[in-house]
Amino acid sequence: MEVKLLKESTSFFGTLSKDNHKIELDFSVCVEISGEASISIDRFPLNESTKFVLENFENGGTHFKEFSLDGISTDGTTFKCDDLIFTSLGNLLLDGTNTICPSAHYSFARMKLVSECMTSPVLSWRIKGFQCLRSLVADTDLGRVEMLGLKDADGKNEVSGYIKVVASHIPEDLDVWRASSTKLCDHIRHVMSFAANADLEYPVIEFSNKERVEIELYSRGEQKKSVWPPFNWLSLQGIFQCAVRNYFQPVFEVKNLFFAIQWFNMHGSYREANLISSMTVLENLIDSNLSDQDSFLLGARTYEMLRRKLSKVVKEEVKTWTENEEEQRKVIAELNNRFSDLKRRSLLEKLNLLAKRWGVRLEDIEVKRINEAKAARDQVVHQGHYEPSPEVTGDLHDHVLVVRELVVRFILTALNFEGTYCSFVNGQNAREFSKNDPMLDFRLTITP
Repeated sequence: MEVKLLKESTSFFGTLSKDNHKIELDFSVCVEISGEASISIDRFPLNESTKFVLENFENGGTHFKEFSLDGISTDGTTFKCDDLIFTSLGNLLLDGTNTICPSAHYSFARMKLVSECMTSPVLSWRIKGFQCLRSLVADTDLGRVEMLGLKDADGKNEVSGYIKVVASHIPEDLDVWRASSTKLCDHIRHVMSFAANADLEYPVIEFSNKERVEIELYSRGEQKKSVWPPFNWLSLQGIFQCAVRNYFQPVFEVKNLFFAIQWFNMHGSYREANLISSMTVLENLIDSNLSDQDSFLLGARTYEMLRRKLSKVVKEEVKTWTENEEEQRKVIAELNNRFSDLKRRSLLEKLNLLAKRWGVRLEDIEVKRINEAKAARDQVVHQGHYEPSPEVTGDLHDHVLVVRELVVRFILTALNFEGTYCSFVNGQNAREFSKNDPMLDFRLTITP
């Protein structure tokens, strides 16, 4: 299905069903330029055989009841959706008969059609909002990988390009090839979303093999605009090649990388929200890729000895704070609950530990700026607003950019990237990315 076909509408005859009830009807499907499928169901009478639609619509409670819609067109194209919902029924009285024309929406649907014969299988992810100057190409064991976008696509809610894998030969196991190509496309999409600092939505996936074409349709949200992209859309070949290379030859295992990228691409209307989401990315990357033992400053035995001593001191001292026994018990319980923080390493210590293992260079980012950014996040979370102390050098915007710079360096190191990226700390500037030699076996000492 070429881009020019996205606006064409196809008519189907099929069935609408729910549990043991079903009716035959006509409907049409039009895949818009946004990649969203518009499903139009022809009006039908409300009677004994169709009342199940009304009953399920009215008795859904806080959740929409899901229907199944299947159909076939005159040219043999099939359509199937098992999670169709109705947001309105469009009741109308015609010639004394009550009729309905449901407004249909979906999460996932599938179409199958016959097309021109393909010599090799092709998997294509149609993506929105991808802005790129020229075609990005790489040759892999799975075949040729190509990514294409438009020059003015940033933030537009339109299918503007694709990630395509074309097999160089007919695979021995087509299902294995398709599954591997799907994972490759998803990996590339995440990395290039990171590069653009905007999640590149993929509402349409096409798989072509011989004369058969399968089209997967996904309902996606509005395409967001890029805000602080680590890479300029005029120069994406380096990060694209890195994404492909990293999929086949990762330097080391990285946990929750896609989660980090998704959070990294979240943008709020307020700087406070951006600081919280950026810090969430950083902390999740650190905690996901360190063990529980790495996170502890004290061993279980040492901590338990310290906890008992401190608890004993608190029980003695609390008597001098208040004579009310109920208040004494509350204070003791509150302080005892906070003792567990004593055995954990600080965020800065854990950050430096993971940086040493991965080889992330942080020498040029002052520790003071990192601590100030964390303190600002904590203040926003616990107090709901930010009031900097006089000795703080940067404002809230500066704190956001510092944390985002840390995230960018960890992700680029995880991808084993080499080349130039865009930094926004101390003003927007092109920076040559460099890293230290990884020390994967590096450990911090811990008391028993």
